[in-house]
Amino acid sequence: RTHGLYHPCGIPLAIEGLVRLEDLVHDSTPPGVRMMCGAEAVGIDAGSRILTVRDVKSGAEEKVEYDRLILATGGSPVRPRIPGTDLHAVFTVRSLQDGEAIIETAGRVRRAAVVGGGAIGVEVSLSLRRRGLDVLLFEQMQHPLPGILDGDMAEIVTRKLEDAGVRVVCGGRVSEIKGEHSARAVVAGGEEYQAEMVVMAVGVVPEVGLARESGIRIGRTGGIRVDSGMRTSAKDVFAAGECAETVNAVTGEPAVSFLASTAALMGRVAGINAAGGRAEFPGVLSSTVVRADNIFVGSTGLTSSSAQQSGIDTVSARVRVSDRPPYVPGASAMTVKLIADSGSGRLVGGQVAGKSGVAETLDMLSFAIRKGCGPEELRDMEHCYMPCASDLISPLQVAADALLRKLR
Repeated sequence: RTHGLYHPCGIPLAIEGLVRLEDLVHDSTPPGVRMMCGAEAVGIDAGSRILTVRDVKSGAEEKVEYDRLILATGGSPVRPRIPGTDLHAVFTVRSLQDGEAIIETAGRVRRAAVVGGGAIGVEVSLSLRRRGLDVLLFEQMQHPLPGILDGDMAEIVTRKLEDAGVRVVCGGRVSEIKGEHSARAVVAGGEEYQAEMVVMAVGVVPEVGLARESGIRIGRTGGIRVDSGMRTSAKDVFAAGECAETVNAVTGEPAVSFLASTAALMGRVAGINAAGGRAEFPGVLSSTVVRADNIFVGSTGLTSSSAQQSGIDTVSARVRVSDRPPYVPGASAMTVKLIADSGSGRLVGGQVAGKSGVAETLDMLSFAIRKGCGPEELRDMEHCYMPCASDLISPLQVAADALLRKLR
């Protein structure tokens, strides 16, 4: 890239017009740091501790010596192997250049299709809709946000999308994008849907080419295998972020995370250890929050379906209550779903939807899961109360009490 750090999570906001793409670039460089933009790392000699870097424009190579090396190569967007993905007006959502191209095209077409109903797909769909386009959202699973929400909570998202004017098409795989030079239609589930631009938001894979070519061990998820200190199989080489395979904090199974929040935590652990300190990464809960029209939805830990896939029998409780006393202006509904291991009663996951307090509620739940808490600890916690800020009994406490009743 010709620039340093940027914030890809803000691209849907730029598509909508709430922020400028250039505002997403973080150009300041800390003292003592040499930033090499427009340069690509092409080789690691771990034995000699030398990194080979190539200038993208000139092709000139430079040997850079290191004492410790941290790989933060990120991930690459998935382009399904279907006809038509190479047509004009077919995009992924990853770089600032992607955002720029989507904005330019959205300004001269009427109909858009978004393939993939994950977090990016949902947010981009709503952003394009707010620009005045007719938008179709395709998700091959049975509901949007399948890796984040269970079906009962995803119904809230589907309603919000449809109320905003986004047509949601679930349960059918997109098999082709039609057009001569530019996208004209999308084929899904055997039906053809008109679309003059297509945004592919079907996921990300770890970018591990440099590590693999250098003989560094790759895990079964496709990420660079690391220990709790973010150390790879090569001496004095660490990895962090989307490229790294860590573990799920609930199941202990190998996992990769494509979230900026976990990337930052991994980077801190890798940096501390590379500098001679001692730090450990506790694994990922994939705590996620998504904007869905005028509400936020999200989850932390396991969903009921992912718990079942990991062999965990669960009990869940779902409540819909007010986030503040109903007599307070601005009070709104919050839906909370808690999931516990049916045997131990330990919390393994939770999902929240509402207009306010969603991220904060999920953060608290994430902490409780990491500490091995059960619903009783949540129900009995002491919390702040002021009518304009919170209710006398919080939504999380109401949900915890409902879950306890089921566990008994």
